[in-house]
Amino acid sequence: ITQPYNPAAAYSNSAYDLPNVFNVAFDYELPIGQGQLLSLPNRPLNSLLGGWQMSGVLNLRSGLPLSITQGLVSDLTNIGGGYAQTPNRLCGAKLSNPTEAQWFDTSCFVLPAQYTYGNAGRNILRGPAGPGTYNFSFMKNFSLYERLNLQYRADFFNTFNLAYPGNPNTTLGNPNFGQITGGSGGRTIQMALRLT
Repeated sequence: ITQPYNPAAAYSNSAYDLPNVFNVAFDYELPIGQGQLLSLPNRPLNSLLGGWQMSGVLNLRSGLPLSITQGLVSDLTNIGGGYAQTPNRLCGAKLSNPTEAQWFDTSCFVLPAQYTYGNAGRNILRGPAGPGTYNFSFMKNFSLYERLNLQYRADFFNTFNLAYPGNPNTTLGNPNFGQITGGSGGRTIQMALRLT
């Protein structure tokens, strides 16, 4: 939101402000195979099932900040086009149990009087945090010759196939104002061979 004659309206948290972030990364060699906790009875089984590694990244975070704009009148303040203009905020707008059908209280926002700035400010609400990110990889190194190795790996992005809600519509006057109508998700699996 840029309002050249009202710089105080732009004072807020960054658009990328994340007050709560939890990240964990790990790498673990499975204790199977010769010389490990679970040694198998013959060499071919040890070669096939031993030496596997598992790694992963887990991420949990807060939702991103949201700015409310008005789209009913293109230049209500009469400062020229090209600037996002804000409505007036009448109440807090944060709901105790938000849903995708109503993420915030839309009745808290109204158009300001003509030739005046709205008081809604920038980045005053937060979008959904989502269920978190869970990515895992499994890999195994095969020693072919003294200086030749083959690595097989399988990567699972969004391992548990979770749905990630998008941000709600934040334009006053839009039929979907306050609603989450999109998102992302779907597991992605990729496999690779690497010869070194």
